[in-house]
Amino acid sequence: CALLLTSSAAVEAFLPSGGTPGKLKKDLIDPVKKTSAGALAGQLVAATLNVEFDAYGALDALKGKDGVKLADLVYVGGVDDALLGKTVAEVLELANGVISKELAVPVDVDGDGSGDVGYADLAEALTVLNENFDDGLVDNGNLELP
Repeated sequence: CALLLTSSAAVEAFLPSGGTPGKLKKDLIDPVKKTSAGALAGQLVAATLNVEFDAYGALDALKGKDGVKLADLVYVGGVDDALLGKTVAEVLELANGVISKELAVPVDVDGDGSGDVGYADLAEALTVLNENFDDGLVDNGNLELP
C-alpha cells in the first residue's frame, strides 16, 4: 500500500496527521489529516520532506557543515534501544516497509529472529528526527555523525 501526496496543498492538508500508529490498509491519494497509519504516516511524510529538502541543499544555511546530510546521521538517543546506531535513512526504510505492509511487525532489526520494533517505536523515532533540529536553532542530541 502507498500514500501519494500530489502537491504542496495536499501536504498542507495532510499534516499534521495523528492517531494510533499503524499500517496503511489501502492505497491513498491526497488524504486529509488522518489515515489508518495514524501518526506514523504523518511523521513519515514530515521526515521524508526533511531528508529530501536537506539532500537538495535547502537546509545547508542552517548547518555548520553543509556536506553532512540528515539521512546519514545516526540515532544515539530518544528511541527504542533496537534503533540506536541506525541511520536516519535506515529508519525511514523500516518505516516505509511497515506502513506499506512489506515488513511484518514487530520488525526484527537485529537479525536474531525475534521482533524488536513496532509501529509506535518507528513513529517515535521519526518524531525524534523531526524535532531534533527544531527550526535549525536546537539540537536535542539524539542524532550524531556516524
